[in-house]
Amino acid sequence: MSDSNVSAGSTAAVPAGTGSVAVLNSRSPFYIDAEWQSPEREHAQGGGMGVYLHAFRRRWPAVIFLGLVAAAVCAGGAWFLVVPQYTATALIRVSAANQAVLFESSGDARNFEVYKSTQLEYLRSRFVLVSALRRPEVARLAAIRNELDPVQWVSERLSVRYPGDAELMQVSVTGEKGNEAAALVNAIVDAYMEEVVDVEQNERRNRLGELDQLYVEKESEVRKLQNDLKQLSAQLETGDSQALTLKQQITLQQFSTYRGELVGVSLKIMRTHGEIALKNAIRDKAAQIQVAESEIDAAGRVDPVMVQLQMRQAELKALTAQMRDTVRPEFANRYEGRYARELAEVEAKIQARREELKQELEKKRLATLDEELESLKFELAILEQQQSQLQQQVEEVRKTAETFGKGSIEVEFLRAEVDLARKTLATIAEERNKLRIELRSKPRITLVQRAESPRLSDQDRRLQLSLLGGLGGFCLPGLAILWWDTRRKTVNTSAEVAKDAGVEILGTVPLLPRRAARALASESGRHRHWRAVFSEAVRHVAARLIRSPCGEASKVILVTSAVGGEGKTTLSSQLAATLAEMGQSVVLVDFDLRRPSLDTVFGVDRSPGVSEVLRAEVALEETIQETHLENLSLIAAGTWSRYGMAVLANGAVGSLFRELRDKFDFVIVDGSPLLPVADARFISTSVDGVILSVLRDTSRLPKVTAARKVLDAFNVRLLGAVVTGAAEDVYYYDPRYAATAAEADSQS
Repeated sequence: MSDSNVSAGSTAAVPAGTGSVAVLNSRSPFYIDAEWQSPEREHAQGGGMGVYLHAFRRRWPAVIFLGLVAAAVCAGGAWFLVVPQYTATALIRVSAANQAVLFESSGDARNFEVYKSTQLEYLRSRFVLVSALRRPEVARLAAIRNELDPVQWVSERLSVRYPGDAELMQVSVTGEKGNEAAALVNAIVDAYMEEVVDVEQNERRNRLGELDQLYVEKESEVRKLQNDLKQLSAQLETGDSQALTLKQQITLQQFSTYRGELVGVSLKIMRTHGEIALKNAIRDKAAQIQVAESEIDAAGRVDPVMVQLQMRQAELKALTAQMRDTVRPEFANRYEGRYARELAEVEAKIQARREELKQELEKKRLATLDEELESLKFELAILEQQQSQLQQQVEEVRKTAETFGKGSIEVEFLRAEVDLARKTLATIAEERNKLRIELRSKPRITLVQRAESPRLSDQDRRLQLSLLGGLGGFCLPGLAILWWDTRRKTVNTSAEVAKDAGVEILGTVPLLPRRAARALASESGRHRHWRAVFSEAVRHVAARLIRSPCGEASKVILVTSAVGGEGKTTLSSQLAATLAEMGQSVVLVDFDLRRPSLDTVFGVDRSPGVSEVLRAEVALEETIQETHLENLSLIAAGTWSRYGMAVLANGAVGSLFRELRDKFDFVIVDGSPLLPVADARFISTSVDGVILSVLRDTSRLPKVTAARKVLDAFNVRLLGAVVTGAAEDVYYYDPRYAATAAEADSQS
């Protein structure tokens, strides 16, 4: 509301913010006291979330309207922009232990978790995805052909997880077409089964083929040795060894022992070669898996070098921010470049360290397999050395045995070789049969369910995003409006004015509804309740001025505000009318020389007035005009000139107020706002006290505080503030006395 929003009538002006002005009847109706709410309690209710509640009370139409509009836009946009997605899923079983045919094996829970994680990374690895994308049924898909990096595109849409920590691995792909998603999932699963799962099975089959070939060779060797023994026995005409001496027996036993150990070592060497070949194949596949960024981040959190670099990076950023906020620009620019260069060096070191950690992780991943390979190679070297020593010992024993009789020794030798060959053949046969049984057992990783083309899209996700978008769209504009309103620090309660602005509260004036304010301008009986409320509130302020302990020291009172539109004109006219009604002789002076309005309120001439008196063009008595209210006079503003500021500063204002103080009990001055113009500052030095008009939901606490500081700087006595629109310290009209009041009015 503007300070000039007043009109003439039979009563004084109503509070600012009502949209019209009415005048109080000189005869007061009966009233009863209302429940009074202490400023401390009101301030407590207005703190914290109460600030936002007050902001919502002021802005709720805009909050709800903009929230509904934004919610509709966001929800509709989310619904139409979110493309329906189809998810195809396949299931793979990863058993906790090998599926043995003859013997059950128990698995280690920790090893099983590692095994599951390894298989998950295998399936997500780039070489599996590349193998899947090379398949004809996948390569001709439109979604694959249109992508610059199909592998990255598939990796972003691929989901691999173990639901419920079970043995089932769920492989899913989400896309805009269900048949394409199903084709991708099946291709990835097939590539994983061929490139990873079938490798170990194929190695076992290859080893079985080698054992079959070795068995045939060893079987031929046994037959040959048996034939040689038969021919030698026929040549010697006996195959009995009773003639051999004890030493021959010992020699032959040594030979047999050495020969048996030699055969056992040879068999171990063959088995070790097979294990080395299998480990090498597994290592080649593992070397193709790329190190993920999450693994590098996890390694960086425990790496002392990376932690130190990151701490230095954070410290440099904090120093740069602190330098900008606290140091003057000329000094900040001098050091900011040095911090920026050092920060760039630290970031470069961090990137270099990440590359080092990546290489270390790649090496660490293969370290276990390399250690196993090195162990097998070391074992192989030892076995080969043992084989060489045993061969040498066998040759030595052979030569010794030949001295005891070439024929008998050869017989025994052939017999020993035949026995050893048979044992070796039995060992090979046992190993071959065992491997054949293992190949018949169920694989540890099996495909449970292939992906099928989904018929329904993920509508729940689309609906959820639309609801979230609508909720976010509804909340964000409202929160922004409330945040903006709270940042303005608008006056919510009179207690805030007292506590935050440091201004004493003289009283409060209620804010009237628009209909009640318009009706108060007439003498009708409508809205008598609001007329009584308003009148008694202003009467409370006037009573405090009359009963002021300073007595004569508070006769000339300036009513002003921090800025325009805060109800100072309404307050000054109403206060003057109320004092006159209470039997005091009052003059109301319009010192808002730039925007006068009291002449319109009371229906008098604007000139001559204050401006003419200050310019010494007329006498003071010629400007005093009587109003329709008893005991109330008015001095209008007069005609303003561009020399008004010089007139205000020449001391004529003090003389004017001294003369009015002698003629009237109270001089109420309606001044201009304090902050926009300097008029009220010059006037305030010549009055006995100043009253600040504060309008709830319009006045701002920083402005009120600034106005108080201006008055303090001019050493002006601030009597207090009157808050319009507050709810405390108000008397309410009792409808039970309406008939009595009407009868009293008619009899007077």
